Amino acid sequence: MKRSIFLLLLILPLFVLPLSSSLAQEPGGQIESLQVSFWPDFDDPSVLVLVTGQLPENSILPAEISIPVPENAEINAVAIIDEAGMVSVDFEEDDGAVTFVTMNPRFRVEYYAPYQQDGGSRSYDFEWLSELSVNEMAAEIQQPANATNLSSEPGAGEVFTNQVDGLVYHSFDSL
Repeated sequence: MKRSIFLLLLILPLFVLPLSSSLAQEPGGQIESLQVSFWPDFDDPSVLVLVTGQLPENSILPAEISIPVPENAEINAVAIIDEAGMVSVDFEEDDGAVTFVTMNPRFRVEYYAPYQQDGGSRSYDFEWLSELSVNEMAAEIQQPANATNLSSEPGAGEVFTNQVDGLVYHSFDSL
């Protein structure tokens, strides 16, 4: 069985970018909370990135949202999240972003992004460059089942084994 080492570099300070006061008041200009999950080698030799967001309670809906994605990303899903679960929505992909209209304050964008490989080691750099203001941000990395080691920068706040899938997760809260 081939074992690998996975290194994930998060450039987290770029997650919360200040906006001018006029842009922050426009629909879709602010995200209350954002959870970014990274699942390297989940079902593809790349990183599945799941971006789940929540708009503020006072958001005007429908709202147009533009989520940055790497130019070499392969979009897997763009959806709103309601009581029934995830519902796919139409989207446009242009200039390194996925843009869509949401009728619900919760949404998700999923995409596959390639990582760099050097022998048995793999690495992925994540950057968030957006005009959206993010009030609370958290991230999570699902350690690949065959990985012997996973490190990140910054280091995880918590490392735990998920009781449902038995995989190890590295959690970063309140970034």
